[in-house]
Amino acid sequence: MSQSKRENQEIEADTKVWYEDGNIVLIAGSTAFKLYKGLLASVSPVLKDMFSLARPDNDLGIPGTETFDGCPTVRTTDSPRDLRCFLYTITTSFVELLDRNTLVPFARLAATVRIAHKYQAEQVLHAAGSRLRAFFTPDVIAELHAQTATHVPQDNVWESFWDRKQRECGVLVPMTGATGVEAVSIARLLGYDDMLPLALLLCCACAEPLELRNGVRRADGAVVRLSDGDYLGCVQAAPALARTLHMLGAAVMHKCAQATPPGGTVTHSVCKKVLVVMGNEYQKEPVSGPLLDGFVWFQWRRSLPKAYAEYAQAVCDKCFLRMVQTFRETFSDMTLYVEKESSYIQIVVGGGAK
Repeated sequence: MSQSKRENQEIEADTKVWYEDGNIVLIAGSTAFKLYKGLLASVSPVLKDMFSLARPDNDLGIPGTETFDGCPTVRTTDSPRDLRCFLYTITTSFVELLDRNTLVPFARLAATVRIAHKYQAEQVLHAAGSRLRAFFTPDVIAELHAQTATHVPQDNVWESFWDRKQRECGVLVPMTGATGVEAVSIARLLGYDDMLPLALLLCCACAEPLELRNGVRRADGAVVRLSDGDYLGCVQAAPALARTLHMLGAAVMHKCAQATPPGGTVTHSVCKKVLVVMGNEYQKEPVSGPLLDGFVWFQWRRSLPKAYAEYAQAVCDKCFLRMVQTFRETFSDMTLYVEKESSYIQIVVGGGAK
């Protein structure tokens, strides 16, 4: 038995991307995908060139390329899972990339982007890449506070916001450190710098230290790692972000204490003293709790700040509402910004990114 036949015996036809009347077989690992040469060639100039080398035996007895199920084959070094996502997209679900009402899993889009980029399938790359880009927007904090202004969260603020954003963008994005690492990889691959702030924030807020250092494992077993620069940027930025958010919270309390009394508020002199004490005490508290909580109004945090819990009820309704509004205005004017040289994520309040 020839080496080629032995190898073919170890290959299995894919159950999802296999067309009996196809005329070309792509092999990735031990998985074979049977499709239509013309369709693939029209999508990717790289695949078109590869197909020109795949020829059957000719009448002169000159052997052609390897065959599988009677069709010439092209072997690739791709992950079978990634290639399946790409091929399924172009043969079955390309319309899903254009329809924001259809929820497409983040992992499928990321896999499609990787293969489309490799094979220069520009239309597919743009459709999948722009879908991800629409979700990972740098003004995510403003979006968060715009939503809470009209939809009072019933449970976790970030999870409620995340669910709504997924539906609006038509993509299912797990709120995990692994997603952050993968999103950074996609952003770097495509040169989408505007995806980096939210992607790196996910790394800072949700990834375990070992995930940042050692990388995360995809479903196909491949390990995705941050670059040294991105890793160092996250390690250095995470505690600085937490401190900045903590100090901004204290600044909101102090700003309200110095504000002109709202009309008809006869108790503002008392409220002023309470707000000063609350701000001072909050400022002294250790920076703790989940990083993402620092972007959220005190009352909606998973761990209520001690100073807020102790003093907030002593503030009159009008001064309390002023504090809520001041917090929202301050944080709605916030932009996440990433230094290109250091991958260091920062918060810019007012005036946008530099």
